[in-house]
Amino acid sequence: MSLIRYQNILVNKSLKIGFCFFYIGLFLLPSALSLSIICLIISALIGAKHSRSTYIKDIWNKILLIISVLLVISAIFHTFFLDPDLNNGWEYYLTWIGLLNFLPFFCFFWGIQPYLIRKKDRRICSLILLSGTMPVLITGIGQYFFNWTGPMETLFGLIKWYQRPLGEFDGLSGLFNNANYAGSWLNIVWPFCLAAFFRKCKVYKKGIILSILLFVLTAIFLTNSRSSWGVLLINSFIMFSKFQWVIFLPIVFILALIVLFLSPFLITNLKPVIIYFIPKKIWIEFTQLHFDELEVTRQDLWGYAVKTIIKNPIFGKGANSFSESFNFENEVWHGHAHNFPLEIAHSYGIPAAIILVGFILTLTILSLKTIWRSSSKIDEEIIFDKAWIAAMFSFLISHTVDITYFDGRISIAAWILLAGMRNIILNHKTTSNLKDEKNLEYKLVSNKRTKFI
Repeated sequence: MSLIRYQNILVNKSLKIGFCFFYIGLFLLPSALSLSIICLIISALIGAKHSRSTYIKDIWNKILLIISVLLVISAIFHTFFLDPDLNNGWEYYLTWIGLLNFLPFFCFFWGIQPYLIRKKDRRICSLILLSGTMPVLITGIGQYFFNWTGPMETLFGLIKWYQRPLGEFDGLSGLFNNANYAGSWLNIVWPFCLAAFFRKCKVYKKGIILSILLFVLTAIFLTNSRSSWGVLLINSFIMFSKFQWVIFLPIVFILALIVLFLSPFLITNLKPVIIYFIPKKIWIEFTQLHFDELEVTRQDLWGYAVKTIIKNPIFGKGANSFSESFNFENEVWHGHAHNFPLEIAHSYGIPAAIILVGFILTLTILSLKTIWRSSSKIDEEIIFDKAWIAAMFSFLISHTVDITYFDGRISIAAWILLAGMRNIILNHKTTSNLKDEKNLEYKLVSNKRTKFI
């Protein structure tokens, strides 16, 4: 046996092992985060070893390296040069801990790309994520209607689930910390529900998928999260359209805001008709009383973040500093700025925020354009790539009014989506020079990848 053939056999064997760990990690992600992280790290290490020769050739990795340098420089500045009297109780070591929300994921983004190369790979991953969401749905429904709080154990106590008791006006949170986090996760998998439902399959499979789809839709509704409801509408619009929605999306967004602002008036006048059909927990989300009870609005949080960013534009004020700083000045605790770009700029400075947010937006837009060009050649896999981008859009839209990224399950899912979109772009660039997808797969497995854009 030749040396090259022997090496290719070893590569194929190691990648198969990597695929197994990757799929297990995906399935366990929403329900058993610790075990999922172990599996995903193993798969990322195998994938990184497989494609190590291409790392520096990829412009996306170069951008992430630049962002890494900016984040580390910011952390060094906060450690050695920031006036401790201005910290308002914030400790400098928190900025180093905050780097764990980004630097490992930059490596993870590269390491998992070999598992998301083909359209078929992304379809399988979509279905695994959807399947892994079933424990969230079951426990969430049990929490909402039957007051399941746990602890619930499985695998001889290896996995334990705790759920928070719900107050009078709390929404479904399931295995997540609060309803907004649960709604964010469910909106990520919602496009995959639609893609699976519209894919050709046998009648009994269609029935199972429809049941899951209705469960996900019901769970999103029961979160009582207005941002989740809004993202659900936009998500569905994306999936049902042929991408002409790009023109009308700003109009839809403005109309949605108008509806939210006018909802107290509309609900009040329609109250006698619909009060018997809407649960009280849902009703309270749109009553004037609910808004009057809020101590701090999102506009207050955004305004404070902007004011602080102006004072610390280059290096920010440090990771996890927003809550301490805002609490010190306003005597009200809020964990973050409720806007992802503002939070990054507040923590690490405007340059890091611009490049990181620009990286995510550029990758999303380029993958969107790729699918748009391919929409005339619809096959069963294209709809899952479309769902992949719609899921990322749900993440982006929700992070304009809230931040669920700091939940490990959602941040991991986001970087998996970004890695998949990276390969959507790569597929479009490489398949034009290859006869079919089998040749593409052979080239990638034999570690002779086409030069990255």
